[in-house]
Amino acid sequence: MKKIILHYLLTLLMVLTTMVLICPQQVMSNSHTEEPVIRDSVNLVTIYTSVNNANGQFINGLKAGDFEIFDNSMREQIEYFTEEEAPISLVILFDISSSMQEPLEESRKALQQFLSSRQKQDEFCLFTFSSRVQLAADFTTNTEEIINALALISPNGLTAFNDAVYAGIEKIKEAHHNKRALLVISDGQDNRSIRRNDEINSLLREVDIQFYAISIPKEKKDRLQVWLMKEGQDTLKKLASISGGKTFFPNNISELGTVANTINNELRHQYSIGFTPNGSLDGRWHKLKVKIKGDIYNQFVIRSRAGYIARIR
Repeated sequence: MKKIILHYLLTLLMVLTTMVLICPQQVMSNSHTEEPVIRDSVNLVTIYTSVNNANGQFINGLKAGDFEIFDNSMREQIEYFTEEEAPISLVILFDISSSMQEPLEESRKALQQFLSSRQKQDEFCLFTFSSRVQLAADFTTNTEEIINALALISPNGLTAFNDAVYAGIEKIKEAHHNKRALLVISDGQDNRSIRRNDEINSLLREVDIQFYAISIPKEKKDRLQVWLMKEGQDTLKKLASISGGKTFFPNNISELGTVANTINNELRHQYSIGFTPNGSLDGRWHKLKVKIKGDIYNQFVIRSRAGYIARIR
């Protein structure tokens, strides 16, 4: 009887030992099978999309099933969708060239009004630019640091607009939030930069940020100023169209505060839509198109970034 019991105990011990040895291999196997899911999420392409009606009002309440995404004309499956407000990392580029002498105070007030509507986790960074570009305030959640940095400035010099945009794009790579934007307050009339327009356009295509601009109006304009202003406005429009942002052209400086509120509201009312590309990650520029299904598509104005560089992230 004792021999039978001993044999049983030895057999049970062998079985338990075998289970202990096998279990770690099963855990490793399970984690290995989940690896492609992690890899796919890394390559997720996120598109921040604004939807407005003909009057410029934001359209809320749409669902993932209402949207279609096309990558180089190929329809993609939506894997991520939310309308929830997300914290923003914003780089502000504030023109302090001599042409900003008259509208400076109203521009400062408009920026202060914009910052007053911030959310708790939002972070801001400020560059000022004239003949050269200066980091006036690094990323902070304290908006008083941004306002104070503008308190003692005096406009002078030329306008290194492209150099400022380049610095802003490079700086935003240090941001802590996924939702990122540039806000430019300027007339866009570059007359000093080392960077060329095509260089800035290419750089903006490389990153996932939205470009917003307030084009400062001139109260008095001669023929040359009109030509230069149009050239500056065309530059702002181009950058906004690449990134899915928008440029605003107020008729006079008294409208700057209203425009600042409009930009703030738009950044708070966007759909975040994500997909993992089915095509090859070939390192090339892929054109994106966001549509809303059905006949209502033609009733809305839909803005999102124009495309992305398809590469492994």
